[in-house]
Amino acid sequence: MKDLLLLAVVPRMAKVLVSLLGALGSYPLPRGADQFPDFRVEGPSILVFWHARTLMHLYLYRNLGIRGFVSQSRDGELLARTLSYFGYSSVRGSSSRGGFSGMRGLLRALKTGYDVGLAPDGPRG
Repeated sequence: MKDLLLLAVVPRMAKVLVSLLGALGSYPLPRGADQFPDFRVEGPSILVFWHARTLMHLYLYRNLGIRGFVSQSRDGELLARTLSYFGYSSVRGSSSRGGFSGMRGLLRALKTGYDVGLAPDGPRG
């Protein structure tokens, strides 16, 4: 019951908070953020970011149809649901579980023209 409540409430709260922070412009733009729409037209891209910048990227690149690589863990489920509120889709997998199928999903997304995003600084470094 507790997990269901978390899955229902936390992603919605994150949507409100991140949208508010984004609207207030209370963080510096990452290097290259202003160039993203320009290089996107050349074909699908692989966006790499650090976990510490996740919230900022949620807002900056919302509603662009990006596929995010998300862990199959319970925390990953929270992130996947939060991503959906910002117009992202999730490809599930991690270095410890489902990594091969997750990477296949990312490759499939790239081949069909979608941009993909991932954070290389996972729990194993």
